[in-house]
Amino acid sequence: MSVSTPFTSSTTSASVGGNSRTGATGLTRPVLLRFGAIIAVAIIALVGVGIRAETQSDMYLEKVKGLAATRGLLRTVYADAETLRASLLGIAAEGVTAEEADGFHVELQAATDAMLANFATAVDTVPRPGPLATKVDEIQPRVQPTVDAAIAAHAAIDAAPDGTVVIDTPEYEAFAAEYSGFRAELDDAIALANLRVDQVQDQATSAGDRSLMITLLTGVLALAAFGYVGRKVYRSVARMNALQAEMARVTSMVENSPTNMMFCGPDMTIQYMNPVSLKTLRTIEHLLPCKVDGIIGQSVDIFHKNPAYQRGILSNPAAKLPHRANIVIGNETMDLNVTAITGEDGTHLGAMATWSLITEQLRIEREAAELQERERAAAADLQTKVNSLNTTLAAAAAGDLTAQVTVVGDDAIGQMGTAVAKLLGDLRGSIQAIAVNSEALAAAAEELQVVSAQMGGNSAETSR
Repeated sequence: MSVSTPFTSSTTSASVGGNSRTGATGLTRPVLLRFGAIIAVAIIALVGVGIRAETQSDMYLEKVKGLAATRGLLRTVYADAETLRASLLGIAAEGVTAEEADGFHVELQAATDAMLANFATAVDTVPRPGPLATKVDEIQPRVQPTVDAAIAAHAAIDAAPDGTVVIDTPEYEAFAAEYSGFRAELDDAIALANLRVDQVQDQATSAGDRSLMITLLTGVLALAAFGYVGRKVYRSVARMNALQAEMARVTSMVENSPTNMMFCGPDMTIQYMNPVSLKTLRTIEHLLPCKVDGIIGQSVDIFHKNPAYQRGILSNPAAKLPHRANIVIGNETMDLNVTAITGEDGTHLGAMATWSLITEQLRIEREAAELQERERAAAADLQTKVNSLNTTLAAAAAGDLTAQVTVVGDDAIGQMGTAVAKLLGDLRGSIQAIAVNSEALAAAAEELQVVSAQMGGNSAETSR
């Protein structure tokens, strides 16, 4: 396939649809990304607030549990210490039987073990760091001395002779002093535990209220964001539906257009042909390099002997499109109009070609031109003949009957020329005959004059 004439610019560049509207749907990639970011931020905020509220709630709950457990253990230790003191007093009381004393001994040992174990558990249970943990750590060094003092006082009671007031012994005095200080520390610790439980509960309540407020505020903001995005999406969907209806109309117009249309992308690959284009191409399928049904997906290079030339045009749409060319395919000629197709943002999307077979039109135009040329030549010949006749007749009118008529032929003007030539010939013959007769008449007139003169002389003579 060859190009008979170079492409010439015929129209200005157009975008798809001709009268396309900027932002037809509004759902461009940046807009969708912004909407997605707004929704993501709202979701993350809600999730973050929920996680924070849950984390704080769990933290305060665990803290309250730890403080309450520590408070309970301290109270248990306090009860164990009271049991320890009561057991010592029971053992040392007057009138205690041996069986009762044995019971107090067992109770004393159990209270000692329980106090040590419960306080050790309280040390492990108390929430750290915190003032209660600090207080428990301060008390811990006094637990074992109190137990040791109780054990020493118990040993002194067992070793005292009958009738001795054991509560006045130095060992018991030492236990009483140690116990008094230990119990005072426990009272302070239990009071601090009560205070800390109340404080943490208040903090939990305040944190819950803050979390609720933040959640409500975040929820309101999220709803506002969802409402804003939803409104935008609704409007965009409405515009998109309208655009789809418009696209359906345009598609129907293109599909049912009597004009042959073809589209190729920026990669020079043919991507679309409307039905009438397929129908027209099937009439010249024997001249094409491939079957019509296989053209879509092919490169536009298959239509050109010099693809680099056409590629240079199509690859520079801003400077060289739109263009027009006559493409010769075998014995057929195609009138091709190529227009750049651009997106709403000016991005080059490809090129659209509208074309038609103009072989018959060119033949008719050629025959019309030839006929016009023949008519022009005939008119010129006619004018020449008329001019020649005019010249001859003008000369005849001036008295020159010797001019020859050169106009001959079978046409009307030729027959007229022949008739004029015969007329002039006959006229010349008649004039010549008249001239001869005139000469004879002149001679007779001269003879008549002579006769008249003689007769005049005779008459005169007769008269004399």
